Amino acid sequence: MNATLTSPAPANALGKRPYLVAVWTTSTLTVAHVGVDGVLGGMTALGPMLQARLDVGEAALAALVAMLWVASSLSQPLFGLLADRVGARSVAAFGAVAAGVLLSVVAVAPSAPVAILLLVGGGLGSGAFHPAAAAIVHAVPERRHGLALSVFGAGGAVGLAAGPVVVLAIIAAAGTPAAAWTALAGLIAAALLLATPRPPAVPVAARFAPRHLPLVLRGPVGMITLVVAFASLPAITFAAAVPVWLVDAGQPADAALIGWTLAAYNIAAAAGGIGAITATRWLRRAAVVAATLLASLPALYLVFAVPVGSIAYFVAVIAAGALGNAALPLLIVVAQDLAPYAVATASGLVGAAVGVAALAYVAVGVAQEPIGVTAAMRLAYLAVLPAAALTVALARRYPALARAVPTRLSLVCPCAPCLCGSCPRSQLNRH
Repeated sequence: MNATLTSPAPANALGKRPYLVAVWTTSTLTVAHVGVDGVLGGMTALGPMLQARLDVGEAALAALVAMLWVASSLSQPLFGLLADRVGARSVAAFGAVAAGVLLSVVAVAPSAPVAILLLVGGGLGSGAFHPAAAAIVHAVPERRHGLALSVFGAGGAVGLAAGPVVVLAIIAAAGTPAAAWTALAGLIAAALLLATPRPPAVPVAARFAPRHLPLVLRGPVGMITLVVAFASLPAITFAAAVPVWLVDAGQPADAALIGWTLAAYNIAAAAGGIGAITATRWLRRAAVVAATLLASLPALYLVFAVPVGSIAYFVAVIAAGALGNAALPLLIVVAQDLAPYAVATASGLVGAAVGVAALAYVAVGVAQEPIGVTAAMRLAYLAVLPAAALTVALARRYPALARAVPTRLSLVCPCAPCLCGSCPRSQLNRH
């Protein structure tokens, strides 16, 4: 393939009023993201209940949580590839329905095998939704797609924040079986997805093929994926282990404090993502990523040092959520810009890094039994250090990626549409 591949012109593809269509697309997909991740977030609050219902230990509970995240994340490259080839809207809508319906009944699973099937099936639905929906968001005009993606990501964070509170409130008011009503969130999300405009079609000659994956992983997108894997471990550890930590500290398994803690953390994560995108107007992107990751470590440790439920406790939780999650939307934007004809696949590769972090969390769960929950969490939080170091190394190796203003890069080489970074004719090596 020797033709020059440049990114499509999203503004023209969206029609005569691209701004209005962009606002509609971003709004509907953000609300859909709230619904899907709301159901997903509700699973974190159910950890202590599932542990008691299924009579399993901390290690087994960690494995259950990991299955959800692994199924949701490691499947994203495959669903992203599917979305790039058959259409993002249908793949995202299917994922929303599957995630909403299957995860809504996990709370009443009669046995561990049934819970595993529901968690894996719902996780696969989430894995289908996220890269496909991110590809649709990326179709907004180039000057706005970074902000659009951060707003879309904020919707997911709001869903993760509201999910635990809503699920626990429903269970407290109407009993555990009533949690099945949360399936409506997935159905509404699917309806909203089908109401969005179709994203611009990728030229047949430029469609991404599975043979391009090794080239992507050897280049900057592969390094970005590794950064996200390290950076995601503290976030997964906080979401999955904090409920158990609070119960060990004397809180009831259905305490409202568990839901509010997770809500504060995830709402702060949404604000942090938008703040990071905004900060790149003045600061180098690598500096924003590395600085926020490093600053999140003291905030995470401060949560252990202050009285549970106090103002200082929630200040620490909010700081940890904002700083620890600020880099993810920015890293996704960079990965998408590096593969303009394989946006869903690039998004899926970054999303798969969360699955790698979920696998690592299994080791954290195993460590909780011999050394305690607090000590295991402290060790997992140290993963921000290699994430920050890799970010600095990435910026030094590919200076164009550290610029304050994202630049859409094209490719003139046989391995199109990837930016492999190793081809002598790749424009990545000209910046």
